[in-house]
Amino acid sequence: MPVVAVTRLQLKGIFKLLPFLFHLVPSYFQALKAPGNIKVEVIKKKGVHVWIMSAWEDRAAMEAFVQEQPHRDAMADIGRVCRDAAMAHWEMETLDGFTWEVAEKYLEADGRRPRIIL
Repeated sequence: MPVVAVTRLQLKGIFKLLPFLFHLVPSYFQALKAPGNIKVEVIKKKGVHVWIMSAWEDRAAMEAFVQEQPHRDAMADIGRVCRDAAMAHWEMETLDGFTWEVAEKYLEADGRRPRIIL
Protein backbone atom coordinates (compact mmCIF):
# COMPACT_ATOMS: atom_id res chain seq x y z
CA MET A 1 0.00 0.00 0.00
CA PRO A 2 1.44 3.43 -0.89
CA VAL A 3 2.78 5.61 1.90
CA VAL A 4 2.66 9.40 1.73
CA ALA A 5 5.04 11.58 3.74
CA VAL A 6 4.74 15.32 4.28
CA THR A 7 7.17 17.70 5.95
CA ARG A 8 6.53 21.36 6.75
CA LEU A 9 9.58 23.49 7.45
CA GLN A 10 9.79 27.08 8.62
CA LEU A 11 13.19 28.59 7.97
CA LYS A 12 14.76 30.81 10.62
CA GLY A 13 14.74 33.59 8.05
CA ILE A 14 15.43 34.38 4.43
CA PHE A 15 19.15 34.36 5.19
CA LYS A 16 18.88 30.59 5.81
CA LEU A 17 17.53 29.95 2.30
CA LEU A 18 20.90 29.12 0.73
CA PRO A 19 21.96 26.66 3.47
CA PHE A 20 18.51 25.10 3.20
CA LEU A 21 18.74 24.76 -0.59
CA PHE A 22 22.17 23.18 -0.12
CA HIS A 23 20.29 20.25 1.47
CA LEU A 24 16.97 20.43 -0.36
CA VAL A 25 18.23 20.13 -3.94
CA PRO A 26 20.36 16.99 -3.45
CA SER A 27 17.67 15.39 -1.26
CA TYR A 28 15.01 16.13 -3.87
CA PHE A 29 17.00 14.44 -6.63
CA GLN A 30 17.86 11.58 -4.28
CA ALA A 31 14.13 11.03 -3.68
CA LEU A 32 13.35 11.10 -7.41
CA LYS A 33 15.88 8.30 -8.02
CA ALA A 34 15.24 6.32 -4.83
CA PRO A 35 13.89 2.79 -5.18
CA GLY A 36 10.19 2.76 -4.37
CA ASN A 37 9.59 6.49 -4.89
CA ILE A 38 6.41 7.25 -6.78
CA LYS A 39 6.33 11.03 -6.59
CA VAL A 40 7.86 14.00 -4.80
CA GLU A 41 6.71 17.63 -4.74
CA VAL A 42 8.03 20.77 -3.07
CA ILE A 43 6.17 24.04 -2.60
CA LYS A 44 6.93 27.31 -0.88
CA LYS A 45 4.12 28.79 1.12
CA LYS A 46 3.71 32.18 2.77
CA GLY A 47 6.85 33.62 4.28
CA VAL A 48 9.68 31.19 4.76
CA HIS A 49 7.61 27.98 4.88
CA VAL A 50 8.53 25.05 2.63
CA TRP A 51 6.41 21.93 2.28
CA ILE A 52 7.70 18.63 0.90
CA MET A 53 5.40 15.74 0.02
CA SER A 54 6.42 12.36 -1.32
CA ALA A 55 4.72 9.07 -2.13
CA TRP A 56 6.37 5.68 -1.74
CA GLU A 57 5.47 2.14 -2.76
CA ASP A 58 5.66 1.10 0.90
CA ARG A 59 6.97 2.13 4.31
CA ALA A 60 10.25 0.22 3.84
CA ALA A 61 11.11 2.27 0.73
CA MET A 62 10.40 5.53 2.56
CA GLU A 63 12.47 4.50 5.60
CA ALA A 64 15.39 3.40 3.40
CA PHE A 65 15.40 6.82 1.70
CA VAL A 66 15.36 8.67 5.04
CA GLN A 67 18.48 6.83 6.24
CA GLU A 68 20.53 7.45 3.09
CA GLN A 69 22.76 10.41 2.24
CA PRO A 70 22.22 13.25 1.46
CA HIS A 71 18.82 13.20 3.23
CA ARG A 72 20.37 12.00 6.48
CA ASP A 73 22.70 15.02 6.58
CA ALA A 74 19.76 17.33 5.86
CA MET A 75 17.87 15.95 8.86
CA ALA A 76 20.92 16.37 11.08
CA ASP A 77 21.19 20.06 10.06
CA ILE A 78 17.51 20.92 10.41
CA GLY A 79 17.91 22.77 13.71
CA ARG A 80 20.50 25.12 12.21
CA VAL A 81 18.29 26.34 9.37
CA CYS A 82 14.72 25.81 10.62
CA ARG A 83 12.75 27.55 13.34
CA ASP A 84 10.01 24.93 13.25
CA ALA A 85 9.28 21.66 11.50
CA ALA A 86 6.56 19.05 11.48
CA MET A 87 6.20 15.76 9.66
CA ALA A 88 3.63 13.05 9.16
CA HIS A 89 3.18 9.95 7.05
CA TRP A 90 0.25 7.68 6.37
CA GLU A 91 -0.89 4.87 4.10
CA MET A 92 -3.34 5.45 1.26
CA GLU A 93 -5.33 2.93 -0.77
CA THR A 94 -4.65 4.95 -3.93
CA LEU A 95 -2.84 8.18 -4.66
CA ASP A 96 -6.05 9.91 -5.73
CA GLY A 97 -5.85 11.83 -2.46
CA PHE A 98 -2.25 12.94 -3.02
CA THR A 99 -3.04 16.63 -2.61
CA TRP A 100 -1.64 19.45 -0.53
CA GLU A 101 -5.04 19.92 1.13
CA VAL A 102 -5.07 16.31 2.35
CA ALA A 103 -1.43 16.60 3.44
CA GLU A 104 -2.23 19.67 5.51
CA LYS A 105 -5.07 17.85 7.29
CA TYR A 106 -2.87 14.87 8.13
CA LEU A 107 -0.08 17.14 9.33
CA GLU A 108 -2.45 19.04 11.63
CA ALA A 109 -3.94 15.83 13.01
CA ASP A 110 -0.89 13.57 13.25
CA GLY A 111 2.18 15.74 12.72
CA ARG A 112 5.16 15.45 15.00
CA ARG A 113 8.17 17.69 15.49
CA PRO A 114 11.71 16.39 15.18
CA ARG A 115 13.56 16.28 18.51
CA ILE A 116 16.15 18.82 17.37
CA ILE A 117 13.44 21.49 16.93
CA LEU A 118 11.79 20.99 20.33
